[in-house]
Amino acid sequence: MKRTDVLLGVSASSKPKLLQFLAQTTAKALDVGEDEILNALACREELGSTGIGEGIALPHAQVRCVVAPFVLLVRLVRPIEFEAIDDRPVDLICLILTPPANNSSHLQLLSNAARQLRCPNVIMSVRSASDPDQVYEALTVSRE
Repeated sequence: MKRTDVLLGVSASSKPKLLQFLAQTTAKALDVGEDEILNALACREELGSTGIGEGIALPHAQVRCVVAPFVLLVRLVRPIEFEAIDDRPVDLICLILTPPANNSSHLQLLSNAARQLRCPNVIMSVRSASDPDQVYEALTVSRE
């Protein structure tokens, strides 16, 4: 993840609107088609919510138009219903997209993100950060 892949103060009124925002943002960042990303995210959510609890969601998919792993961290202005495992609304979203042929990389990214976002100090830092650089630093330091 790059510093530019941290977005704070995002507004979304629902899970579908958030997925649309994620697809649009990713499509622009990667210069790829939005529809394939949105469809992949929606299909993954149909299998079961990627809301992992504590106000955190890890939407993820393997998408043909993605040529290298891509991670985007979003902090919402207001939490939204996400059908999370603990039924809590979600305000932190870590999107992970990988190419389909790279299953081990996909699983490794998911595992690392889940581990980082389960650390209370990291979550507190991410939620209280006033700019993307602070979020990036909190996530980078937690990996060391």
